[in-house]
Amino acid sequence: MPDVRDVLRSGDSAARLALLARISDDELTKDMDDSYLADFAAAAEDPDPAVRAELARVVCAAWIWRAGLHRISDPAVDLALRLSRDPDPDVRSQAVYHGLSTYRGERDDVLRRLVELALDPGEDAMHGRINWALERYEDRLASLLEADLRGDDRPRAHAVYALYRSVLKRRPPVIPDGIAGPADLLGTWRVTVESNGNPNLSVPPLTVVQDEHGALRLQRDNGEELGLDALAELLYAELGAVLNFSFHTQVEGTLLRSTGRLEGDRIQGSSRWDGGETLIIWSAQRLPE
Repeated sequence: MPDVRDVLRSGDSAARLALLARISDDELTKDMDDSYLADFAAAAEDPDPAVRAELARVVCAAWIWRAGLHRISDPAVDLALRLSRDPDPDVRSQAVYHGLSTYRGERDDVLRRLVELALDPGEDAMHGRINWALERYEDRLASLLEADLRGDDRPRAHAVYALYRSVLKRRPPVIPDGIAGPADLLGTWRVTVESNGNPNLSVPPLTVVQDEHGALRLQRDNGEELGLDALAELLYAELGAVLNFSFHTQVEGTLLRSTGRLEGDRIQGSSRWDGGETLIIWSAQRLPE
């Protein structure tokens, strides 16, 4: 199809746009081999973003999305990567939606570009699609993100942490500074019951430890376990350096429901006996090791 090659390489924007519509409508890509990708790459320099966006859709759909796993063309992937950096948002969107997000190969540059886009707040319109695409990378994605979690760039580490949680549905093994989690409850605490905002009753120190299964346990200062369900059904929500959490404890057969807010080495909390009306206000201060 020499006319197709000629228009892609040297046609004006209107001619290229009309040709791309014909290629799509008549499914001409079924009769094209990889040699045409150089012609499409030339047309990708067109000054009209409408041409570049339609070209991204046509090429990515034919050579990446609908291609068999062993027929995905590296030049097509190269073009998708290039167009994913186009100054026009619609061009980038077409390259990601039809191309990079549907790629099933093993190229690291595709994974890195998807992560780059996922961390870019300016590309939030594509984040749902990108996160869906990242799910297939699993261990490779985890390894890539963990390197950033260990870095000194705290804002980036926090963004990477959020991406890790969103895509992989678990906490990473590396938690960057400034993000509180259940492990920050570990340690020995001096608990004080308050009345009208003033200290009223001091409780002997309690220690939160972690067992071999990762569960948190509550012990007295002499090491005595306060029952295996002392921190039963621990629920938590991360708010940066703050951890909101709730749990219930059995005390002499009666259920005590508690909530707390951990910030640094201090917890502000409240508890209520199951079925009771009195709210117990308490605070806890972490003791130095």
